[in-house]
Amino acid sequence: MKKIILAAVSTLVVVSAAQATESFSGMYAGAQVGLSSTKTEHERTMTSNALRKSTDGGNNFAGTLLVGYGQTFDSAYAGVEARVGMLTGTTKTFDTPAGGLTISNTPRESYIAAARLGYLLTQKAMVFISLGAGMENTSYKIQADGKSFEAKKRELVFVPGFGTEIAVSESLNFRADFNFTVAKKRTISENQLSEAGITTYKTASFKPVRSAFMLGLSYRF
Repeated sequence: MKKIILAAVSTLVVVSAAQATESFSGMYAGAQVGLSSTKTEHERTMTSNALRKSTDGGNNFAGTLLVGYGQTFDSAYAGVEARVGMLTGTTKTFDTPAGGLTISNTPRESYIAAARLGYLLTQKAMVFISLGAGMENTSYKIQADGKSFEAKKRELVFVPGFGTEIAVSESLNFRADFNFTVAKKRTISENQLSEAGITTYKTASFKPVRSAFMLGLSYRF
């Protein structure tokens, strides 16, 4: 009887491990949509050397296409993925005195490579943390003194985050992610501003920090 019970338990463990492996292991592709919230710190130095600061924010819609590969190890998960993201919306700051400065910051496409580490709560559900890095295309516009300066840049960004994933069928998983996008401070120099005819300000800079809540589905091959 003991041998029969042990054999049954062993079989159950093997089947459970196999089901968990089937739920999260292998190659996958998916799409996500969600809401992104941006907080941007702005600094402006006037020709009088006076420093002006402000913080502005806004909400945008976001979308992501992703492809990746993962593997389970008992109750642990490890994987890598590539993401292509798109954002809508513009964050603006206004400096009404003096030259009436307006800074418009518009993030666009992003290309991120990320690693994920997870823990299986059940055969069909896991939680995970992620860490990504890549490039983001951003366009911005500075307006003051009746003149304007526009530029586009591709900047390095870091994207830490966490989330949960649930298997809803043999090949389809539901996923919820919460992540942050952190970029370095972006500065427009005095030469760039003066060449555009802006003389009230010496420099202008901004540093965006963005959080996003994303929901989506992935299909495992």
